[in-house]
Amino acid sequence: YQRRVRGPAEMKTIILLIFIFHFYVSFASDFTLRLLPTAIAHQKGALCLDGSPAGYYFRPGAQTDKFRVHFRGGGWCFTELDCFWRSSTYIGTSTAWPSVIVDAVYGFMSNESNVNPNFCDWTTVYIEYCDGTSFTGNRDEPVVVQSKPLYFRGKRILAAIFDDLEENHGFLSKSSAIVLTGTSAGSLATYLHAEYLYSRIDPAKTTLHALPDAGFFLDHANVNNQYAFRQSFIDAMPLWNATSGVNSYCISSYPTSEQWKCFFAQYTYPFIKHVPVFILNSLYDTFQVGSILQLGCHPDVPGNCSARQLTELQNYRDDMIKVLNEAIANPRDGVFLTACYQHEESCRDIDFMGIEIAGRTPLDYFTEWYFKQGNNTKAVDVRWPDNKSCTTSANHGPC
Repeated sequence: YQRRVRGPAEMKTIILLIFIFHFYVSFASDFTLRLLPTAIAHQKGALCLDGSPAGYYFRPGAQTDKFRVHFRGGGWCFTELDCFWRSSTYIGTSTAWPSVIVDAVYGFMSNESNVNPNFCDWTTVYIEYCDGTSFTGNRDEPVVVQSKPLYFRGKRILAAIFDDLEENHGFLSKSSAIVLTGTSAGSLATYLHAEYLYSRIDPAKTTLHALPDAGFFLDHANVNNQYAFRQSFIDAMPLWNATSGVNSYCISSYPTSEQWKCFFAQYTYPFIKHVPVFILNSLYDTFQVGSILQLGCHPDVPGNCSARQLTELQNYRDDMIKVLNEAIANPRDGVFLTACYQHEESCRDIDFMGIEIAGRTPLDYFTEWYFKQGNNTKAVDVRWPDNKSCTTSANHGPC
């Protein structure tokens, strides 16, 4: 055997090819759509509201054994008619999903090493949302509304997507690390399904962490002392047949009349027994201010709210902190609770790498917590509007 010595030109070519490969994998590749094959989707019941196959977007990373898995947000549909109209939209059918997306590559999902150095080269999964139930629905037969069958199959969608990821990428059996994340209704899905994903991995080989963003929706009265948001879920869960699609430890701990609680993060959180959680949430979440508290004004518009309304806003912030005290005191978990008047803070660089509490960003706190680099894992912000690092360009994240 005679060893061949490579010349300078050949070595330059090899180095260039390596660079191009890493650029493609870590920087330039978009998310490509993977729809579940129609036959498998029907066999497993993994159907969107309108009966089209569910799916996800996939972006390979240089680290093929490490996964970021993101649940897209998009609210819920609470009534048959609500779900009927939703079934023809982007979050009710897969028929309009593009083959490639390029707008989900920021914040924690960023693949740029200069802004996200520790996670940029992880393989990334972006689970699309088309069931309207935060992946909890589990109804055998469709509900027919205006001659159109509606399928409530979120639980089966989630199981089938995990199966597909395993079959094609070794997601469950070969991964060494998974961060499960999501925003809004997708963040709620992160709370609700963290234990389910844990049940499907081998914890001796795979670490699992959760990063829910803007999903800690309070079970709280509105300004008229009515629990309207709670009632929406109480009414919808039978339509969805959702009790088998949420945290099973939570369900078994409540009587039937109170199992609706297991659709709220504050009641589910104590039953996330095996998965460390880093809670990212605004204490002045715009969705919660409008849809739960139903404040009736816009605090970010000068003079739009009365003194009484602004007091209600600050009281809501204090109530959220009281509910979150269990997580704040839990040495296993991390929190980053902002005073920003916005919804979602992990999917834009200006938020995840820009909002600061005590001079440090959500990424800083999350990284220290994830890698166990120190004790700076809890951050509770000042009152609104005193955090000047909050963005004013938009109060809703894009994912």
